[in-house]
Amino acid sequence: MMGHYIVKATHGSDVGIWVCEASGILISPFLFIQAVCPARFPRSVTVKRQPSDSPPKSFRKSEEFSFIYGECGRLPAWQSYLHLFSIGIPATRPFERESGFSDWQFPVRMAGVVVTFDKRSDDDATGRLAYWLRTTFSPSAQSKNRTLAWVKAQELPLVVAAMGYGAGRFAEDQFRWRYGVPPHTPIVAGPALVDEASPGGRNVVSWPLLGGRKVKFAAEYAKQVLGTVCKLIETQG
Repeated sequence: MMGHYIVKATHGSDVGIWVCEASGILISPFLFIQAVCPARFPRSVTVKRQPSDSPPKSFRKSEEFSFIYGECGRLPAWQSYLHLFSIGIPATRPFERESGFSDWQFPVRMAGVVVTFDKRSDDDATGRLAYWLRTTFSPSAQSKNRTLAWVKAQELPLVVAAMGYGAGRFAEDQFRWRYGVPPHTPIVAGPALVDEASPGGRNVVSWPLLGGRKVKFAAEYAKQVLGTVCKLIETQG
């Protein structure tokens, strides 16, 4: 990741899109931002906390924190200038557990959220066992995804990127029930993180939980997801 960067919100219609991951493959937001933004790597931007007598516990040591940032620009047929934000993997859970967007002075108005789910979490043996136990002993109980619950609490338009669910028949109703995705929330099914075969590829990251493979977020799929959240912002804004 590049050094700290100053966001230039000088385009007249600047909005922010938050990108987060709800299934455990926490590198996905970084790769998503990398896939849709012109810069070679996402940057790091410092955001100040809102003044508070009781700041989030994990962020009390400093009045500011570094976030992942990508300057996307304008999409075709979309007038707003897009700025994408996420947070580093070590701080993901504390951030979602203890704070929200209103606790931070982001340089642009946060207007929407992209939430990624990776099918690899379904294929993981531990995940399959947990799902089997839950559906066996509480078949009518809907599971609660912590990240998705946090996103819904922010009350912003959100789109789900269902990664790895694009091939074959996608059981959307079952997916919604399993993860608690609201019926009005768009789900964009598409490919999982794809292997990067060519050395020195632009959007390549080696990720230990994926066997040390070098992977990237499919660029066209990421643009499709981003376009969907932009349309949702336009209709709900």
